[in-house]
Amino acid sequence: MEQRDEQLWKIAKKRANTKRNGLVYLTIVVFLWIIWLSNNDFTFGKNMIYAWPKWPTLALSIAFVFEYIDAFYRDNDSLIEKEYQKLKNKNN
Repeated sequence: MEQRDEQLWKIAKKRANTKRNGLVYLTIVVFLWIIWLSNNDFTFGKNMIYAWPKWPTLALSIAFVFEYIDAFYRDNDSLIEKEYQKLKNKNN
């Protein structure tokens, strides 16, 4: 049996969770818009100003963007290593 690399496993787990959370966020946003649309007439003029689902949509979108960047574009271990090296060099 092949030994798995714990660091790669941690990254893979974070990315898989991000993908799952994206689907959850999307489901919630669609559900909120369906609720709002079912309680309004389907004229998209003046009523869009009062569309309350735009706020949770904005909040969930921002949260997901940060989660996505953290999972796919940020390497925390290399950032920690750089900071450690800076502190180590500063103290020498």
